[in-house]
Amino acid sequence: MKNALCWNTDLMVECGAVQEGDRSVYYYGLEIIIPIVGFTCIALFTGWIIGLTKEVIAYLVAFLPIRSSVGGYHASTMSKCLGISLANITLGIWIGLKSNAVSLIPLILTISYCIVLWLAPVIHPNHPYTKERKTVLIKQARLVGIIANTFIMIIRAFHPQLALIMSIAVFCACLGMPVAVLNGQVAKCTNQ
Repeated sequence: MKNALCWNTDLMVECGAVQEGDRSVYYYGLEIIIPIVGFTCIALFTGWIIGLTKEVIAYLVAFLPIRSSVGGYHASTMSKCLGISLANITLGIWIGLKSNAVSLIPLILTISYCIVLWLAPVIHPNHPYTKERKTVLIKQARLVGIIANTFIMIIRAFHPQLALIMSIAVFCACLGMPVAVLNGQVAKCTNQ
């Protein structure tokens, strides 16, 4: 994957689309975007094959914004990340479809938001931020959490099972934060 990213970045520089000084920024951007797009496509394709496209979309709509704003666990390899992520979606959707826990949605969302208030954002040591940037990220994570919870509660009125799947997705995204802290991937909680 690194060779493909280097080749693509080199090509953009050679074509004049990217300045030489911006090479590392574009490389990093590709390094982030390609796995997210790839993961999303694989998840959607898998959902389509098993007839759960709507559920996968609901899961991703809830999971991705929360996960990207709060930070969390980072697997050591791309294949581990993909495996953990697909297992996460499969388990979340399975629990959402098999359980009759729609009444637990407010509790699940409250616990998730408490984790956001307590730990967000969990910042990986490879990507340190200034104190000002951390403050912005804390506010952003809290705002995204409020918006997601409100959206899910509205969805609950029309599609309770999808709302349950979405609340499980938010909870799974938030669980990445304490897992990262317990795994030693962060030096300390950034908002204390």
